[in-house]
Amino acid sequence: MKIRINSGENLQIFPSFQFGTNTNRRIIEIESNAQLDLTQVNLVEDSQEYHYQIYLIGEFAICNLYFLDLTRRDGKLKTIIEVFHQAPNCKSRQLHKGIYADNSVGILKSYTEINNNSAGTDSLQLHRSILLSNTARVYIEPHLKIDIDIVKCKHGISVGKLDDQMLFYLQSRGLSKSNAKRLLIDSFEEEILNTIKNFTEQQSIKKKVSLWI
Repeated sequence: MKIRINSGENLQIFPSFQFGTNTNRRIIEIESNAQLDLTQVNLVEDSQEYHYQIYLIGEFAICNLYFLDLTRRDGKLKTIIEVFHQAPNCKSRQLHKGIYADNSVGILKSYTEINNNSAGTDSLQLHRSILLSNTARVYIEPHLKIDIDIVKCKHGISVGKLDDQMLFYLQSRGLSKSNAKRLLIDSFEEEILNTIKNFTEQQSIKKKVSLWI
């Protein structure tokens, strides 16, 4: 699927909600002073792959990408995000979160390229993952290719388990262990799910996600 956002337009995709066995690829081009806000929620227990290519082709183009990946059982999810800055003064934000349970595997390949026509670029890559079992795995490959000096780029990665001290604290306040875990998971997911602007749809997706893991 290929989408082009014309100059001055704002495209919101809230959310793209997928689960099952699938392979999907999207190419999105963003012209000058246009903006993309995209939220992708993936629930996977088999094998699935998503590939996004975002091209910022006009000055002051903006893209905000929010991903929440949840896998369980023997699921394998591969997410590829490629952002190409090809014009000056553009901004891109990638926030990717993953929760991996049972024997599932997550793979994230995040690539940002800033060419020599892209002075003034402001780019962020951020990934956070939680492993809910000792056999769940996640592999993260962030890449930055920068061909010009006048840019601002940041990236960060964190992978871990639920905070034992916080679990203990919540249980000391009367919550059961399962409810304490649920509260921490919901809190972790909230940053992504709150980007869904339609309140009714947001609550529906939150319910589905809560029942998944």
